[in-house]
Amino acid sequence: MRTSRLIWRFFLPCAALLMLTAVVTGWLAARRMERLREADGLQLLRSQALLLAEIARPSLRGPEGPDLQARLRALGAQGLSRLTVIRADGRVLADSQASDLAAVGPHGVEREELREALTEPFGVARRQSDTTRVLTDYVATRVQHDGRALGWVRAARPALHAESDAVELRKIVLGTTAGALAVGLLAACVLARRLARTLGALTEAATAMAGGDLGRRVRVQGARELGDLAGAYNRMADELGARMGELAAEKRELGAVLAGMIEGVLAVDVDERIVLMNEAGGRILGIDPRQAQGRPLWEVVRLREVAETLAAAVRDGMPRTSELRRPGRPRDRVLRLHASPLIEDGGVEGGGAARGAARGAVLVFHDITELRQLEQVRRDFVANASHELKTPLAAIRGLVETILDDEAMEAATQRRFLGSIQAQAARLGDLVEEMLSLSRLESQGAQLPREPLDLRVPAG
Repeated sequence: MRTSRLIWRFFLPCAALLMLTAVVTGWLAARRMERLREADGLQLLRSQALLLAEIARPSLRGPEGPDLQARLRALGAQGLSRLTVIRADGRVLADSQASDLAAVGPHGVEREELREALTEPFGVARRQSDTTRVLTDYVATRVQHDGRALGWVRAARPALHAESDAVELRKIVLGTTAGALAVGLLAACVLARRLARTLGALTEAATAMAGGDLGRRVRVQGARELGDLAGAYNRMADELGARMGELAAEKRELGAVLAGMIEGVLAVDVDERIVLMNEAGGRILGIDPRQAQGRPLWEVVRLREVAETLAAAVRDGMPRTSELRRPGRPRDRVLRLHASPLIEDGGVEGGGAARGAARGAVLVFHDITELRQLEQVRRDFVANASHELKTPLAAIRGLVETILDDEAMEAATQRRFLGSIQAQAARLGDLVEEMLSLSRLESQGAQLPREPLDLRVPAG
């Protein structure tokens, strides 16, 4: 059905153009041939008039003779044109078709061809003959001798001959034009079928390609241009298949990378609709990434900081970083958000001003809950260690100052103070050793010392 429609779309314009061309060409050719035929007829009359002038000059110069009329009657009997010799005073001296010259009236300058011959080499006219009552073409020329006008000679023939010749010419031209038109229509039909078949195959292949079938190819035999078109389409299909394969491979690689990330990734377009979310992002936000695909951000994510950070990145075209605390059980989670705009050229602007309008943004979630807990533990440890260190240091300082200030201190008291200093120093050593043990435990590869312990023996 589609090929049939294509055939008519190509054939009808070609047929209309061929018919118009044939009609115009035939009409112009017929007109041209008619004019050439008419010009040939007038040229024949001119030639006959020139010959007649040579024949009639002696009779126009001297006395009239019956031999001139006889000669013109003989020439007329041979099928030549009507020949007429006219004196300068308008009297007809001889006429090839007149049986009685006395019945022929005078011919003067009132006749168009004779009047025109006074100033031109030839006078031409077409009118109804007074003698034969037939539409006739006239060609007249003036006869002179020694600069003196002797009269005119005239050759004439019925215009019906020219009309009959024109009719025959029209028939020939119309027949030739009709034949050429038939051949042209047949060729146009064949060309339209071939072209429509090729374009139909290309259309079907392109439709299949749009539907995802990249294996369809087009085979065209015939015109070189159609073969080149089919070859270009096949090369395009091969290139597109290769590119689609590369894109599919890159998509799989990207999916594998996103699936292996412990950070959450969320991408939105300029309308803040979710276009991408990995599994880690879904776990962090507590939503299903597959159900969130294509939905508005505000409909899926109820965290104000997420929407504000993404909106700021899209609006300003610059990276944005923020932090939020998400309530949860058994403990709250702390998230660090880093949003980068998606620039129009497809790249992600890493820093500085955006090079173009942003078409979306990518948000990366970093779960820093454990990091914040470790920082709190470190702060508590530092506070406790500082408190534990201050007590023995204060005791040692006080005892030393007492000993130094009291020079008359008894030896027993002094030994007691020094014993206390030694005990506090030992306590400081134990604290330092415990801190070093904690440091070794935090470092990689640290091993706890192992030794047998009898649980039946109470710790001493």
